Amino acid sequence: MIKKISVAELKIGMFIHSLGVNWLAHNFITSSFLIENMEILQKLRATKIKEVLIDTEKGADIEIKSKEKLSNASETVNIPPPRTIKTVSNEEETKIAKKIVNQANVVMKQIMTDIRLGKQVEIEALEPMADKMIASIERNKDTLISLARMKTKDDYTFMHSVSVSGLMIAFARSNGMDEASIREVAVGGLLHDIGKMITPNEILNKPGKLTDDEFVIMRNHVIESRSLLQDRTDLTQNIQDVIYQHHEKIDGSGYPLKLKAEQISTVGKMSAIVDIYDALTSIRVYKTAWEPSVTLKKMMQWTDNHLDKEQMVRFIRCLGIYPVGTLVEMDSGRIGIVLDQHEGNLIRPKVKFIFRKNSGYMLPKVVDLSKEQNDKIINSVAPETYGIDLSNFI
Repeated sequence: MIKKISVAELKIGMFIHSLGVNWLAHNFITSSFLIENMEILQKLRATKIKEVLIDTEKGADIEIKSKEKLSNASETVNIPPPRTIKTVSNEEETKIAKKIVNQANVVMKQIMTDIRLGKQVEIEALEPMADKMIASIERNKDTLISLARMKTKDDYTFMHSVSVSGLMIAFARSNGMDEASIREVAVGGLLHDIGKMITPNEILNKPGKLTDDEFVIMRNHVIESRSLLQDRTDLTQNIQDVIYQHHEKIDGSGYPLKLKAEQISTVGKMSAIVDIYDALTSIRVYKTAWEPSVTLKKMMQWTDNHLDKEQMVRFIRCLGIYPVGTLVEMDSGRIGIVLDQHEGNLIRPKVKFIFRKNSGYMLPKVVDLSKEQNDKIINSVAPETYGIDLSNFI
């Protein structure tokens, strides 16, 4: 449980969920950590921070002796009941989601162009865009994400930011985050790579393998992001964690701070997963796109040292084994696009069949595989394998 308590009530063994202030207001390397000893506790008490959020599932709880003390000394952060949201089908949401993705791409391209020209980052312009994306994902959690995955290699950087934002929204919702936090990670996703606008184009869009020196420059984009945003006082901890921790790894081999395991916030762990997933499933100047189900399987192998296993499992549950928009091949030879998931049966989604291996295109037919048991998915396939342009069918 997340609780808000005063700094004076902190004790050794408590886990800080958030310091609740901009990173400039403290000198800790992260705002989410365990109070392991008196030195850390005294360091906290020496700051000007008055209240913090603790996570009682990861550390000690505050001692409550009476109802009066509960009301006066600590405040439980109550998550409001979920709003009633009207969900719609993938087909119904597609037209709206396409417009939102296009608008978001335009906004991000303008912001990144402004950064290259030395202009200030206009975070305020992102908030209405984030709200539109959240509303779309609330109506249908998969449509906008599947559309955002379709990128052009030349415009990858800003389109990647839109896709990461959409994935973070869906991931945060599936993790039970409150509305304010979902909005924050959405904005964080849009901003997470703005430092790349300082990276030279010849490195950013290099078709071949980067040299060691070029890789050092590329890695500096996180530091450049911090530099671009250092004067902002309106960045919440969640926004900062997406931007500054999406390249950290649980074994400490990530960058820029080489944080380990519990030093990385939950949002930071989530953003690392989302960033890698979207990068691998996107076409780049130097590689083709990996298929989503293949990517998820590969990423699970990286949970021993790079990615948080618990969050990785939750991410797979959020997207499904065959994420919406995946092209799948059936035992019968039919090939179709995954349209929808069944939470209780991730291997039998709803599919729109558009192609047969031996005869080519077929009249599109939507089939709910959870109700059709005489055929099964044998693997996911790349659209290029059969010369299929998915944009013609979504």
